[in-house]
Amino acid sequence: MKLKYKIIKLFEKKETRFTALINYKDTKAVYKGLTTDNISLVNKFNNEINILTKLDKPYVPKLYEFGNDYMIMEYIESYDNSPEKFMKYMNDNRIDTIVNYLVDINITKLNVEPKKNNFLFNAYKTVLKLWINKYFKFFHIKVLFLITYLYFKNRNFFNLSVATKGDFTEVNILINENEVKFIDFDTYNSSGAWLEDATYLLLHQDIKVEKLGWQKKFFKNYIIKIDKKHINLNKDYIRFWLLYTSINQFYIRHYQYKYNLAEIEKSELEAKEEHIKYFLNYKYFNIFLSTLEFE
Repeated sequence: MKLKYKIIKLFEKKETRFTALINYKDTKAVYKGLTTDNISLVNKFNNEINILTKLDKPYVPKLYEFGNDYMIMEYIESYDNSPEKFMKYMNDNRIDTIVNYLVDINITKLNVEPKKNNFLFNAYKTVLKLWINKYFKFFHIKVLFLITYLYFKNRNFFNLSVATKGDFTEVNILINENEVKFIDFDTYNSSGAWLEDATYLLLHQDIKVEKLGWQKKFFKNYIIKIDKKHINLNKDYIRFWLLYTSINQFYIRHYQYKYNLAEIEKSELEAKEEHIKYFLNYKYFNIFLSTLEFE
């Protein structure tokens, strides 16, 4: 696609989309273009535009211009935000900032159509996909059994009105000397769940649970923050989200690894599987909670 703006740098180019740094009205801006008619991707693209026009927050890039297949938004200089580099820039102040912004997203009410969420069905579907991909293991049955039990035992928590950003990872958090910004809102949902985003960021880096550092402090602070808002989550609900997120993230990495869609080492895939087994073990789960000082 030929642009009427000068491209300074191409950030990403795929068959379905591309992202570039451009000159826009005498300033730098980010151009996101859609190059597919796939209805699912078109809907996600339009969802992000819709959210950016409504979510007027200091931690969200400003949307300058948009059309049917493009958007132009504020450009923010940032440090390298790959998971391995991201941890080097984490300190107490930045962790607190990320927590505060995420909670603000959770409680901000936007006039957007909610998406139907069936977390239990999604978990079963993920395990079925693993079976189809010839990577089904016996402990996956234990995961489904435990997730099902925890879900029905804590069903009231899933009926709370919580907005979620979606795809809440280090690569979608921009950090520089003075500010923190969140990007990529195409999977935003006005009808999500508490801990949905927080557990995703907690477990996103492909390392063993014991090696998680700043992520544990982030997760602990998040729970403390929502507890102050009288959202008193219990151990079972926390365990549900740790297991649910672990198996979903493992499937994503397994799919990427199997079809060479990303440069993933086998050790990284094994770390993702370790997350599942770790939280299946009640003893290890309690050890994890003790590191958070959760009672």
